[in-house]
Amino acid sequence: ERLAVAADPASGPPRPPIRSDDHSAGLPGGTTLGELESTALANNPTVVQAAMRVKAAEAKCVQVGLYPNPVLGYKGEDMGDQGSAGKQGAFFGQEFVTSRKLQLDRAVAAQEVQQARHVHESQRQRVLNDVRLTFYEVLVAQRTVALYEQLVHIGEEGQKVAESLQRAKEVAQADVLRARIEAESARIQLQTARDQHQAACRQLAAVIGVPSADFSSLQGDLEGQMPQLVWEDALGRLLTQSPELAEARSGVQRAR
Repeated sequence: ERLAVAADPASGPPRPPIRSDDHSAGLPGGTTLGELESTALANNPTVVQAAMRVKAAEAKCVQVGLYPNPVLGYKGEDMGDQGSAGKQGAFFGQEFVTSRKLQLDRAVAAQEVQQARHVHESQRQRVLNDVRLTFYEVLVAQRTVALYEQLVHIGEEGQKVAESLQRAKEVAQADVLRARIEAESARIQLQTARDQHQAACRQLAAVIGVPSADFSSLQGDLEGQMPQLVWEDALGRLLTQSPELAEARSGVQRAR
């Protein structure tokens, strides 16, 4: 939550989330954090799985509260024995449930529905948290790549200057070697930064459920002022709004 950033009002209305079955895929340039969150909630398989479990629990809640079906049938015995018609007849049966057992079964199933909903909400929050963390890791990696690209340019220019001065006999060969080492070191660091950026992009693509997503241009502010967290407020919110605690409370009610 503390990592969330507001969408840029100038960016216009939010784009619809990209579905994972859209194989043309890729997120458009200038993607915001809010758009990535919407895409993740629509495509991340763990969120979809939790939502389906809620539907299954709701269907079970309806089923357990229904009265047992009546039984209607036909039965025949000894037909054709010594030319007789035998014993034939229809029967009807109905199970009668007493002592509010159906209401109790439905009450238990209702708490299971609540538990499934809390699990779904917990998974939503986990996915959103992963999206936010990885989003900023990609932003930091992008910034790092840009900085090392500048350092490589500076190092290459410094090497050219040192070689020019060495040809003019104004500096020693050692100065040229130092310039070459600095330029090569900057190129190695740039490659490392690019590898880290690609790894962060792959992780973000996995979280939002769009493997072919392109994060070449993300909109976010790394210098924005972070909100100040107060321990008592954060703890109070956790104790009153945590879906994991709510799931545990529903489990207690279900057992009762």
